[in-house]
Amino acid sequence: MSLTDGQRALIRSLAMNLPKVWNAPTTTNSDRQRIVRLLVDVSWSSSRERTEQVEATLHWTGGFISQHSLIRPVRRYEQTADYERLVSRIKELYEQGKSYAEIAEHLNSEDSVRPSRSSSFKSQSSVGSSIELRRDRPLPEDVEHNSACSK
Repeated sequence: MSLTDGQRALIRSLAMNLPKVWNAPTTTNSDRQRIVRLLVDVSWSSSRERTEQVEATLHWTGGFISQHSLIRPVRRYEQTADYERLVSRIKELYEQGKSYAEIAEHLNSEDSVRPSRSSSFKSQSSVGSSIELRRDRPLPEDVEHNSACSK
């Protein structure tokens, strides 16, 4: 099938205006989905070790292939790729005698990765539960702490 000069010009015009069309307030999610289905032949994705990190490969109409790294929402701290570092940081702050509220403040200022439904660390509810710290129990993996660290 051969395109006429007019059809080619129309396609070029649409391609140049695609960001405007995509972001228009009148464009619905259904419209965007249809646009993607017209432009992408095949898509593949895989998560890294069941974490929030996803690799996606898109095979576009016309033969171009692009690869993308994405962050997907996860429900639990254990599903984040940075979980071991988070646990270590919490233990470090806990051993310094920081309260749960102070640990949460530090983690928020450091932009630590959180599950999708958590906008920020909030005292014991998220800090303690993220590695199951409790006032009446020692840290996981038999890390010793003195009574000054208990909050």
